[in-house]
This record gives sequence, structure tokens and C-alpha cells, in this order.
Amino acid sequence: MKNILPFLFTLITSTFIFGQSAEKSPFSNTSITHFNYTNNPPNTVNALWDLEFDYTIVNDTLSSLASVVHFNNEFWVGEWNTSNLARLNNDGEVLEIFTIPSIFGVRAMTWDGTNIWLSNNTQTIFEINPSNKSIVSTLNLPFVDNVRFLTYDETADGGNGGFWVGNFSSDIALFSKTGLLLSTIPIGTHTLTEIYGAVVDNVSEGGPYLWAFQQAGDGLNGLIVQLKLPEGTTTGVARDVEIDLETEDGLAGGLFLTNSWGSGLTLGGILQISDDFERLFGYELSFETSENVDIKIVDVTEPSSGCELTVAEDLTVLLENTGAVASFDIPLEIYQNNVLVATEIVTDTIAIGETLTYTFNEKLDLSEIDFYELTVIAAAAGDVNNSNNQAEKTVSNRPIVGSPIDNSFENLPLGSTIFPNLYNIGDIPFQVNTGATVSLGTGPASSPAGDDGHYIYMESSNGIAGSQAVLTTTCINLSEFYEPTASFGFHAYGDGIDFLKVEVLDEMGELHELFLAENQQQTSSEALWLFATIDLAAFEEQQIEIIFTGAIDSMGQSFNADIALDNILIEENFVDVEEIEALKDFSIFPNPTSKHLFINIELTTQQTVHLQLLNNLGQPVFNLEKEHFLNEHFVINVADLPKGIYFLKMMIDDKMTVQRVIIQ
Repeated sequence: MKNILPFLFTLITSTFIFGQSAEKSPFSNTSITHFNYTNNPPNTVNALWDLEFDYTIVNDTLSSLASVVHFNNEFWVGEWNTSNLARLNNDGEVLEIFTIPSIFGVRAMTWDGTNIWLSNNTQTIFEINPSNKSIVSTLNLPFVDNVRFLTYDETADGGNGGFWVGNFSSDIALFSKTGLLLSTIPIGTHTLTEIYGAVVDNVSEGGPYLWAFQQAGDGLNGLIVQLKLPEGTTTGVARDVEIDLETEDGLAGGLFLTNSWGSGLTLGGILQISDDFERLFGYELSFETSENVDIKIVDVTEPSSGCELTVAEDLTVLLENTGAVASFDIPLEIYQNNVLVATEIVTDTIAIGETLTYTFNEKLDLSEIDFYELTVIAAAAGDVNNSNNQAEKTVSNRPIVGSPIDNSFENLPLGSTIFPNLYNIGDIPFQVNTGATVSLGTGPASSPAGDDGHYIYMESSNGIAGSQAVLTTTCINLSEFYEPTASFGFHAYGDGIDFLKVEVLDEMGELHELFLAENQQQTSSEALWLFATIDLAAFEEQQIEIIFTGAIDSMGQSFNADIALDNILIEENFVDVEEIEALKDFSIFPNPTSKHLFINIELTTQQTVHLQLLNNLGQPVFNLEKEHFLNEHFVINVADLPKGIYFLKMMIDDKMTVQRVIIQ
């Protein structure tokens, strides 16, 4: 698989794969913005999630660490793509680097009180004597997928002990120490995907529990989640480790539980970061079910992207109480472009299971034509789940244009997600590409113009099942358009594609679906592009936005859904100059020009002529309408106009033509 963000991840298809620092599941997305919780820092009066240690493991030999266990006052860690293992002391310092013959790529470790057990993405787990680092025994588990997470449960099998095991997105199985399948938690019950680490907790109040370390996607790739055993349902307790460690683009690794690091119980793990270092962390585990506070920010409902936003836009959020107690006096923090704007207190009581819509007293200044990253954080004291306390929204303030929009993307840098008069506002962006997309089995082999041509496409590997790429135009004033249309080329090959849709948002705020292509439209990357034209006559005289949406199938493989677009054109029903029968001669010169634009028009018969020079926003800088027009020579002074591209529109005998003018 691929990713355009800071790390390049390859889809894991076997144990023996090299070249990655972190191991990642197929459906992850590493984009998230992190903030410090000024009103609810990790060290609150509730000791749960107090960060006891945070070590950066830096070693010239070690890299790609994904597994960890703690026992006898030391850590063992392992590289997922080599044979290297290492011992670390309680301060995270490397004591020894070693290998165990015939064991490669350790994905998980656990301790049974005497020996270490290792898994390496096969159906075999290995029992290791920690004193001489030799294999004591092996245990085959033929009824499960290859084991990526592994944890010992001393209470299993009537106190004889056993192992909870699983893969990224699979059922979780419990085996005895003799390999007998004891029970299974279906994925439909635990609901977690992309689990990398897990550890049994037979100590905390209300247990037993299974803590799972998830690469959950959608910005939550270092998420610890609590499951109730034996049923395997989520309890609502969770922690986004990246918020506490102030990291981005990390990935969940191994997880462990120990009572020998500090004075109490410690829940810890390893966060995969890069080739150069990983983060080894530990939380004080003091979980009490009686005070389960959990305030969720469901959505930032307002403001919405729009045209010519103001200096005083409302900010509205939807809150939900998903905890076990009623909550009130909830601090909410507003960040605009990562800067804290205001903190307000929601004094209303939110009952268990209820929602509340809250509009801030603070107004937002969104008047500049730009993108705004808005983040709202709920910072309730004692909140046991920080993974749902944060909601983000990208809002764009867009100009109003009245001129044709023509995007072939030829002059834009590869990988760019910023286009003239088009805005990415979806889960994943459209980006500029040439030639084939990186994934096999999806995307076009080239642009409609050939291998060297540019186009844009949604990199579906950066999303998860159900993700959407949404591209909207700037605000288009059709009052100056003559018989407007929208046209575009598209390529939709891949069995993970849900649909490509084009909608118009009219000036009343209503959406109109004008084009829909469901599932894949091509059957190979080499298949020819398709083209579509949409009549916009129903929206003449209105101010509209046109929205292109590409969606990944909610049940499909996300990395097989690369939808591509090219030659997006919103224009009037222009004709060539030669098609105007009454026009005998027409010329404009010089072009480009810096001072004067000379125009010569000669007609065969008298006509009404309407002539306009428009800037790139569609605003007229010169306007002429004259009846009984026959022959005319005139000059437009352009010396005081800003440099750029302009459009000379001429209507004669109900036919419109346009010429591009460059002022330099």
C-alpha cells in the first residue's frame, strides 16, 4: 500500500518484508492535529492515564521496533522486520542487542511469570527461556490467522493459563497452553480493527479486561481501548497515546502490563515512529468504574465553507454524554489554525446518553479568502476517553467568480492538493499526478492526454472504507454566463470504488445531484477516460458551487479506489469567431499587452454588439453595448489594471465568443 504523508507504508503480505520503519494495517490514515489539554492535562486528580514514563529509544543498530514486554525490572523489545531483539533497563537504556536462531520479525511478546512467549506473524508462538534466550517449546495455533498480537492470561483454562491472540482485523481467540481453542470474541462483538498490541488485565476494578492497542485510522493510530472479558465488548474507556506523547504519524505497537516498574500497576506500550527512534511509554493504571466521565464532541456543525464569510461567524458543536454520570461545567477550547482562540464553559447538565447543541459566545473572523482549520476540544475533568474529545473541521472562505473555470492541472506540481478555483474539503484529498497511480489494480495508467499529462486523483490508500474525497468549486456567479455547462473527464477503475457523484449547491443551500457513476466505470488502468457534460441552464442567474465526490466502498478494500478527474471546465456556450456569420473581420492586438488593447470589429450587417473585458474573478473592467454596430476601431487602456489573465467576451447575433487576453 502507499501513503503520501511522511511515511511510506507497504501492504504487509508476508512475514519477510523489509524497508519500513513501522508496520501498518491496510486501512489506516495518519493525519491528525494534536493539542495539549490546558484544562484537563494527563496529571489530573484521577490517577488513570498519569504518564509515568516516556522514553525515546535511540540506537544506531535498533529500528522498526514494534513489540515489547516488561518483566524482572527490564524491557524486551523486538524489530518487526529483522531478527533483532534487545534488553532495556527500567530507564529505557539499551543493555544488550541479541537474536534467537530461527525467529525473525517478532510482532508481539508476553510473559507467563516464568518464560517469554513470542509471535512473528505465523501460526506458531515460541516459548523462550529469558535466562539463556533459547527456545523452550513451540505452540501451533492452526485455527487463527497469523498472530500479530499475543497476551498471556493466567486465569484461562481453569487457572492453567492460556493466550489471547489475533491479527490486525480479526476475531480474538483464547487458546490453552496446549493449543486447544477455548473461546472466541467475534470482530462483530469487539468491533475493533487494526489491533497491533493487547494485554490482559485481571487486576483493575470491574475486570477482567483486555486492553487493545489500535491503529484505528482517521487520525487515531495510537489508540488504547478497553474490552470487558470474557464477552469482549468495549467499555467506553480509551486513550489516544499520541495526544499525551505530542506526536504525529505514530502507529500502535505492542502493549504490556506490569506491577514491577513503579509502586503500582503500569499499562505501557511502544509507539512506532520512524527508522531512527520509537517511544516507549507507561501509564499509571488506576481505573475505577464508578466515576466514568466521557464527553464526546460529535461534530462541529457550524460554520460551513462558503462565499465571502464574515468577521463574526458562529461556531456550533454537538456534544454527547457517553459516560456513566451526568456532566456539567464542561470546558470547551477553540483552536483556529492551531492557535487557542477561547475557552468557554458549558454550564448546562448533559444527562447520560443525551446530546446538547452549544453555540459559542466567541465569534470567528473568517473574512480572509483562505482555509481555516477549526478544532474544538472538550476538557472535562476525569474524562476516561480522550479519543472522542476533539472534533475538527476545515472551512474555506471562497471568492465569487463570474468567469469560466478551466482546470487541466498541467502547470501544477506533482502531489499538489491546491488548485485554482477548486478546494479539497473531504476525508482525503485529490492530488496532482502523471502516469499511473502507485497502487496496482486501480487508477488510470495516464492522463487523457498521455503519459506526460497531468490529472488529479484521490489516493484511496490514505483513507479507510467509507472515506470520501470531496472537491468543490469556488462560488460561481452564473448571472454573467450564457448557456452555462460543466464538463469533465473521469477514470474510475478499482473494485473498492463506491461512486463518483457531481452535485450543484444552489443559492438557497439546496443540493442537486446531476451526475452519478456507481462502482468502477473502467475495467483496467489502460482503459480510455470517459467524459461527461452537465447542463447548468437551470441555475442561470444564480450563485452556485459544484461539488465532485469520490467515495470508497464501505465494504471494500480502500486501496483499490483511486478515482481520477481531468479537464474540469465550467464555461458558457461559446462558439468560434468563424461561426458568427455577421462577423466580417475581428482582431485584438497586441496580446500580451501592458498599456493598450486595440480592437477591430467589422460586420456584414448592422447588429447589436455586447463587449466585456473580465478579470479572472469574472468582474467586468470594461463594458460596451452598442446597437446598429457595423464597423468599429477602439482602444482599451489597460495600463492601470493588475497583471494577469483576462477574458474578452463578445456577443453578436445571440452568439457568444471569448478571447483570452494577457496583461503583463
